[in-house]
Amino acid sequence: MFLLIYAAALAWSVVGAAHAQSSQPARAPAAAPAPQRPAGAAPATADSPKCPEACVRANNERASAICARKIEAQAPGDFEWISRPFAGIFQQADPSKPDNAIVNYRGDSIRFLSPQKEWVRVSYECAFDAERGAVVGVRVRPGRLDQPMALQAPPGPNGQPQQTGPVKAGPLADAILKAAKQRGAQPQKPPPPPKVGEPSPIDFTQIDSRRGAW
Repeated sequence: MFLLIYAAALAWSVVGAAHAQSSQPARAPAAAPAPQRPAGAAPATADSPKCPEACVRANNERASAICARKIEAQAPGDFEWISRPFAGIFQQADPSKPDNAIVNYRGDSIRFLSPQKEWVRVSYECAFDAERGAVVGVRVRPGRLDQPMALQAPPGPNGQPQQTGPVKAGPLADAILKAAKQRGAQPQKPPPPPKVGEPSPIDFTQIDSRRGAW
C-alpha cells in the first residue's frame, strides 16, 4: 500500500513539473552580431568611376584587339602599325564615369598612306565599353598625341567620341595631305658635296663632242 502511494505521488510531481515548463513563454533566439567593416575600408562613393584604373588596365588588351580593326577601317588607303604585335596600341586612357563603364583609350602607333604616297603618323581615340566588351566610337586625326588637337571634334555625351562610323576618305585624305605638305615644307639638309674621284651626275650626262650627236 505504501508503495502505491509513493508511486502516485512521484507521477503527480513529474506531471506538475512538465506543466510548469510548458506554461513559461519561449525565449527568442539571440541575434547574431553584425559584421564589422575592415579597418581602413571606405564605402564606395557615388562619384567614383564605374571602371576605375584597375579596370582600365585589365581591359587594355581586350580593347586593343577590338579597337584595332575599327582604327584600321578609318584609313583612306594603306596603313602600317608601328608597335604591333610586340606592344600595345594605347599610350593613354581615362577611367569611366560613375554612370557607365566607357573607357577612352588613346594612342598614336599607326601610320596612314596619304594620296601623295607619303606615310603620315596618326593618333586615335577609342571609346570602349568594358561591361559589354564593345566599341562605342572611334576618332582619328593626323599627328601625334602631343600635338594640338585642332582637327579633333568635341566629345559627345558620356565622354565618348561623337564619330561612331567610318570616316569618309575625302576629309581624312585632305587632312593627311595637308599634314604631309607641312612636313615637306620643313627645311632639309643639303646633300654632302661629292668627294674627289667619285662620279657625279655630270659624268653620266656628258657627251663626247667627237662622236657627234646621238
